[in-house]
Amino acid sequence: MPGLVERFTKLLLVAWVAAVLAAEARLLSGGWPQLPWLMAAGVLGAAVAASITPRAVSVVLLLTYAARVLVRMLAGGPMYAPHEILWLATLFGAMLPDLLRTPWHLPARWRGPLVAGALGVAMCCPVVILREADFMPGLLLDRRHRLTRDYEEGLPPVDGDPVRLEQVFANLIG
Repeated sequence: MPGLVERFTKLLLVAWVAAVLAAEARLLSGGWPQLPWLMAAGVLGAAVAASITPRAVSVVLLLTYAARVLVRMLAGGPMYAPHEILWLATLFGAMLPDLLRTPWHLPARWRGPLVAGALGVAMCCPVVILREADFMPGLLLDRRHRLTRDYEEGLPPVDGDPVRLEQVFANLIG
């Protein structure tokens, strides 16, 4: 039975990270329409490469510092483009084959607390994001209306949502 619980929690967290990636792509695509396609290409390309040879992960890690410059040079994008999420998506893709095939690589003594902590982060993230949007999910979905409403009412726009998701994403795959 513990093997089944271990497998379920791992697959649940992998699915949650994929959902966070999709939400991040949706929230940030307004300023950079190519972002979802670049993220999908990064995840799929890294996953295929890592399933062929595990050395592909070293290429992704090598791109840690050069990713911002490479993305800016190759894809354009606005001056403040979300370069980190592209690299994190590629890192997730490089880790994905191993994540899906193997059990947790954690010491038995720490496995329960660390998995419980990751599940806690994953389950609390929607509450934090909704709190940032004043518990109005429509504000997250209709970015144009939200910005217009905020500026008309003299309120700052709620742009912290992608930042919160990126923090959650980094905590879960870290």
